[in-house]
Amino acid sequence: MTDALLNGLIDLANNNSPDLRLLVRSSYDNISLSIQKNGDTPPPFNDVLNKVKEALRDGFVGIIKINSENQIASLLDRNGQLRLDNPFNIFVGGQILDRGITIENLIGFFYGRNPNTFQQDTVLQHSRMYGARSMKDMAVTRLYTSNRIYRAMLTMHHFDTALREAFERGIHQGDDSVIFIERDNTGGIRPCAPNKILITATETIRPYNRFLPVGFQTKARTNIQRIVQQIDTLVAAACNGDYTQPFLLDLNTALQILYS
Repeated sequence: MTDALLNGLIDLANNNSPDLRLLVRSSYDNISLSIQKNGDTPPPFNDVLNKVKEALRDGFVGIIKINSENQIASLLDRNGQLRLDNPFNIFVGGQILDRGITIENLIGFFYGRNPNTFQQDTVLQHSRMYGARSMKDMAVTRLYTSNRIYRAMLTMHHFDTALREAFERGIHQGDDSVIFIERDNTGGIRPCAPNKILITATETIRPYNRFLPVGFQTKARTNIQRIVQQIDTLVAAACNGDYTQPFLLDLNTALQILYS
């Protein structure tokens, strides 16, 4: 599909078709509004049109299809980003592209993942594709998606914004409580996979308190009792039996404890 669209645009450029002018004009008018709102001046339309025709006619647009992690490794540059082998690059891929890969100067995104139920933490991870960018780049950045996906993203944004405001104001329901997870009333969005959080496993921590991993066991007591006694002996010697105050532990003792 992407190849067909690009080939169609190349044909329009080679034939000096007025249809290409109309397409470029529509995009130019749209982006110009953002550029002007950012306080900048867009280049003249004819200059942009000539550059578009030049890029299409001279093969300045490249399509790179990414299907595997091994393929990505061969496409990375020295900075660990996908190489930009052409003046204009189109990267096509599925889950491989939503794993935190960095692409410099990327300003156009097509997001089409359309599950029956959106999982908010997963969609927010995908949204890393926007990346941190300057306001000048933001003015010409575009995200293309369906109405359904857009509405889901907008709802997630409202959830996230409300949570941030609750933290900043310190109140959520007239007291100091904060609702960390909210459920979409329509059932189309869930915060995360059900197995990632269980209400029976939650803990409430008040300000200035700590939750420390004390009292847990990694194996049966009969298997670890001797090791625990050895560690207790090392710690007791290091603090001279005084557990009421913090104390320094020398490197060799710490290594002994780690390797016990």
